[in-house]
Amino acid sequence: MPSTSHLLCAPLLALGVANVSAAQSLNIDFGNGPVPADTYAAGGMPGTWNSVPGIGPMTYGPLVDLAGDATAADVILSAGSEFSDDNPDTSGDDEALMDDLACAYGNGASAPTEVTITGLLDGEYEIYSYAWAPDNPGSFVTEVSVALSSDPAQLVTGDWPGAQMQGVTFALHTGVIVSGGGDVVVTFDQDSGNPTVGSINGIQVFRRPIIGSLDPLCVPNANSLGLTAKVTLEGTAVAGNVILARCTDGVPSQFGYFISGPAGFYFSPPGSEGIICIGSPAGRYNSGSLSQVFVFDVDGVSTNTFDGGQSVLPTDGSWSPVSAVVAGETRGFQAWHRDNIPAPTSNFSDSVLVTFL
Repeated sequence: MPSTSHLLCAPLLALGVANVSAAQSLNIDFGNGPVPADTYAAGGMPGTWNSVPGIGPMTYGPLVDLAGDATAADVILSAGSEFSDDNPDTSGDDEALMDDLACAYGNGASAPTEVTITGLLDGEYEIYSYAWAPDNPGSFVTEVSVALSSDPAQLVTGDWPGAQMQGVTFALHTGVIVSGGGDVVVTFDQDSGNPTVGSINGIQVFRRPIIGSLDPLCVPNANSLGLTAKVTLEGTAVAGNVILARCTDGVPSQFGYFISGPAGFYFSPPGSEGIICIGSPAGRYNSGSLSQVFVFDVDGVSTNTFDGGQSVLPTDGSWSPVSAVVAGETRGFQAWHRDNIPAPTSNFSDSVLVTFL
């Protein structure tokens, strides 16, 4: 690719565009060069790469997912100008992704560059942020942070290692929870001790998969809206790993919590309009200090996270806290929630069964 000086990056102005259906996992390549092939995974997942100019402020979209299907996702670049350099050590798809970029500003030169991805489905995401300077990789340093991740800011710098490598060519932030239509904001900044320009080669947004299967013997009763509440779980079915639980088709403004236990026990508890589909020992994720009690939003949706294993704090009522998951165990997950049919009562969702590794 033709070369110019990375230090000559300068902010440019631009305009924005439109938006379509729902987004899941995305690959984005910034800059003015060719995009990698669909078979190229970089540090994350293979699939279609969106070609996005490195010019900001600008909104680009709609983006396509890994299968090439249109989504509701847009990407907003708060600032940036395009740069490319033909690094002699990169080739093929690595060269297509890494040898062109959007320049990131920060640390006194101007505000850091934010890349905001909108229109994502609720869920838990991993964010791979490529921030490598092809013209001077051993000297230029980019600091990358993701607002919704508990992972700290990471520095990216170093000579090309022969393949994608965390800390050298990209930063990885995990546990990014999107809920209620929230945005993912990735901030690219200069390293505070290195007054150079930051690099934005690309971003991969990977939504963790839905796990488990519906318990076919659990037939929930309709709530006061005539709907049956439904549970989905996202994450990995590994004992102790974090799970994102979502309940839909609930009654807006009513509260509830998720419960967990062995499958194969189905009855309607006294005073409830619903069917409980898990047996003993059962436990509930209803710790106030962990914000495990949810309230359905205006669309009847609630989300929560737990480790798929135990709730170590005491819970009220007769049920014990949720016990730790053991590898090889199959466990059912339901949501209990308040309702009015027409008098105040409670109900249960369907049940999802997960066999843990």
